Amino acid sequence: WDLSYPVLAAMPQSIDGDAWKPPQIGSTFVVASLAFVFFASCCYQRCIRYFGIVRFWVLNWIPTVLMLATFPRVLEALRREGWEAESWPVLAANYGAQLSFCVMQGAGFVTAQLVLFDFVTTQPGSDQLMATANGYYVIVQNVANGLAPLISGALCTIGAALEPQYAPIATRALPFDVMACVGVVLCLLPLWVLGPGKVPDLRSARALLQLEQQ
Repeated sequence: WDLSYPVLAAMPQSIDGDAWKPPQIGSTFVVASLAFVFFASCCYQRCIRYFGIVRFWVLNWIPTVLMLATFPRVLEALRREGWEAESWPVLAANYGAQLSFCVMQGAGFVTAQLVLFDFVTTQPGSDQLMATANGYYVIVQNVANGLAPLISGALCTIGAALEPQYAPIATRALPFDVMACVGVVLCLLPLWVLGPGKVPDLRSARALLQLEQQ
């Protein structure tokens, strides 16, 4: 998202893009980051206690997948209807999508760490395992961050190149469609296959205590 969204927002107006400049794109990240800080500080703990970790994870991903699948198409449709790049519908679409993704997936990263902590603390020798688990978590994050520019750049290039001939199958929305599919397959589908009765709620006292300390 952090790579694909700026490319989408900067597309020229000649192909129904916003042609936004870096300060305009950066302002959406700033506003969304502030919103996430507020959510994490004031709302996250209450949401975890009310929904439980697994339910909260699912509730994070469902609107994210829907937003990824619709946002680039809505943005393109607005521009084709004649709305200017600085008009309120275009601004609302950009800031709304950025707020949705940053808050939901920012909370998702915190939730993933909480699930990891909850699992490790139930294992024998959890004190030693915690350092190893955190190390692997950081490694996976760094590998994903390293591959993201290559994959996102390739998808943006392929989508833009194929759009004139193969729309609506292959369009500028291709990177967002891939992200939505990955979210469904890796983050939602496993829980649906297991069923709610087979997925632990993970409301451990240790995990919530750690959350309060953070």
